[in-house]
Amino acid sequence: MPSIPWKYIKEHLLLSTINPKEIAEKLTYYGLETKTIQKENDVYFEFDILPNRSDLTTWQGLVQEIGILLNCQVKQVNSPAVNESQGKTHQKTRKTPSIIAISQGFITQKTGQTLSEQTIEKIWQQLKFSYQKERDIYQVQIPLSRSDITNPEDLLEELLRIYDYNKIIGSLPAGSPAAISNSKKEQDEKQKRILRTYLTNHGWQEIITYSLVSSAMKNDFLFPASDEFYQLLKPKNEYHEYYRQTLIPSHLKTLKYNLAHENRDLFFFEISTVAGPFYQEELLVLSGVGKFFNQPLHKSVRTIDFYWLKGTLENIFELWQIGAEISFTPISFNYLYSSQSAEILLGSKRIGFLGRIHPQIAQKYQISEEVFVAQISLSQIFDYLCDSPPQIFYQPVANFPPSRKDLSFIFPTRINYNEVIKEIKEIAGRDLQEIKVFDVYQNAELRNNEKKSVSFHLIFQSASQTLQNKEIEKTLQDIIEKVEKSFSAKIRG
Repeated sequence: MPSIPWKYIKEHLLLSTINPKEIAEKLTYYGLETKTIQKENDVYFEFDILPNRSDLTTWQGLVQEIGILLNCQVKQVNSPAVNESQGKTHQKTRKTPSIIAISQGFITQKTGQTLSEQTIEKIWQQLKFSYQKERDIYQVQIPLSRSDITNPEDLLEELLRIYDYNKIIGSLPAGSPAAISNSKKEQDEKQKRILRTYLTNHGWQEIITYSLVSSAMKNDFLFPASDEFYQLLKPKNEYHEYYRQTLIPSHLKTLKYNLAHENRDLFFFEISTVAGPFYQEELLVLSGVGKFFNQPLHKSVRTIDFYWLKGTLENIFELWQIGAEISFTPISFNYLYSSQSAEILLGSKRIGFLGRIHPQIAQKYQISEEVFVAQISLSQIFDYLCDSPPQIFYQPVANFPPSRKDLSFIFPTRINYNEVIKEIKEIAGRDLQEIKVFDVYQNAELRNNEKKSVSFHLIFQSASQTLQNKEIEKTLQDIIEKVEKSFSAKIRG
């Protein structure tokens, strides 16, 4: 293994830190395996070099590489090209620097995306490569120390190494099945960027939690329940033994840690993949505790609750224009409060749930405050968007006046408003432009009878004529009869 004395590195680099151990850790993080060893009266850096990086067998090459990785200035290196571990002096095989031509078109063709001139030229400067540009072609002079770069492909590899491979999105020739699949991935990534932007703009913090969990946590919040898990053959400890199938337990651990350190008003989200022996799924999880609006001076303080979290999800679904296909239904789930929980349906397909954590579960995770969570399947939503992309259309503004009506019913306490609204829409037809719940009322008498009053606001408007009162009254009567029959309701006078 090549090694360099610490004193030579200090002599030839303008470093921001003089801690050898810290520098070795940074170099290892950036891909150059480095460790420090004590020899005589100095510290030596020992490097594990890849076979194809022959340029790093010299002090000069290593110092240049360290300067690039740490983004610091390199002084003139006059030290001999010595590999101390082998006791040899490496002589350069080329007498004159070679010149390789590479065009922006070549870079775009190979990577599938366009790198700006400023980006490319900045990387040449970082690498200390001299260059000349003719139209879109770079004539790049390769230093004698870089004997590993002999053709445009090698030069492109070096360019992308500095640019960061993780920034390159894979693509395939258009029209092929694989390209179509790749196009879907790009669309999915676009939707996730939209989602991240929305959540961060509204005060949510993105977190990344560990994918391995303990046996005590692996079954928590599985819906539906499962007993098939990936298990590590040799886990490093009992806390990281199984690959998780939900993110919520990890979020509860994160909330517990932050609350224990006096951090309050926490709103986290995470986009991550879970997997079992027979499936893989990408999930979005939201978790929150505390106040989302806190202005005590103006006597305005709002704490997270079920309806606020539900509203956040509804706004997310509207980003993808699928709000009309989403419904929320009551759910019986041991980990959530039955009166403050719901199942989320996309059409007739279950895609997630939301609710308040049950106190017994919160106690298990040593949390004393009210915690609300939501989990939705991004995989199912993105598949739906791919199969049924939202259609945008325009219609002229109606020239005829709208008619506004209110209806109030006495319902049983447990009633699904979405089902009532769906029923009303079917009866009213296309002339019903809007319907919404605007009041829920329950006095002592209604509470004792397990009833409550719900009021709906309806807006009727036709695109072809002025609606007559008798037409609207007939429609309202049909709605009243159907709702009373279907939902054991009674019209409130």
